Order: sequence, then structure tokens, then C-alpha cells
Amino acid sequence: MFRIFLASSDVAFCDGLRDEFQREAEFQVCGQTQDVVDAVEMILHLDPDLVVLNEPSPPKSALNVAKLKSAAPGVTVFLVLESSDVAIERRALATGVDAVFEKNEEYSVLLLNARAICGLD
Repeated sequence: MFRIFLASSDVAFCDGLRDEFQREAEFQVCGQTQDVVDAVEMILHLDPDLVVLNEPSPPKSALNVAKLKSAAPGVTVFLVLESSDVAIERRALATGVDAVFEKNEEYSVLLLNARAICGLD
């Protein structure tokens, strides 16, 4: 079972994504927070396999991902951006993000990518 942690200030987005993951037997949502700053501490405690991080402020995202990756280097991180921006995506990937998505994509796109990264294809 792959453990998923969701961090987003958008409650509706987080709830929808949680519901999508929980429909799959291979995934378990082990935690969720609206405060991305608290995410690092929670992730260290809960030890998820995958973190889905959504922040409206990309510069903060890069800082939080860098903190997260230094604290838990083995965790896979998906960053969900409000809209596509090649420069921000490059910076995010350079800080250790494993994949970048746009928020307007279907939840199923994130799920398919999570299955691929977790070797469930």
C-alpha cells in the first residue's frame, strides 16, 4: 500500500483528490493539511510515499519542497500549480519535485501518474 499525503490551502481540491485516491485499493491517504508550512513536520511523522503539494505561491513552493526533500529525501513530491509556467516548473524540478501538474487537470491525471511512479501500471 502506498501512503499519500496531501497539502493544499484549497480544501475542495484536497478533498476531491483524497476521494480519488481512496477509490483505489493500492493507495491510502495518511494525512492532509491546509497549512503547507506544517506539512514538513507532519510528513516526517507520517512517513508517506508520495506528497501532493498545491500552493498558490510558486516561490514559496520551491522553498517548502527544498525543506521537505532535505527532511525526507526518499519521498516523491508532486507539485500542483494554478497554471502552467515553464520557468516555475523548471525551478520546481530543480528543487527536487518529481512531477508538476496544472490544477485544472482532472484528478485522474494525478492518479495515473502516481500509479506510474509507484510502479502500479
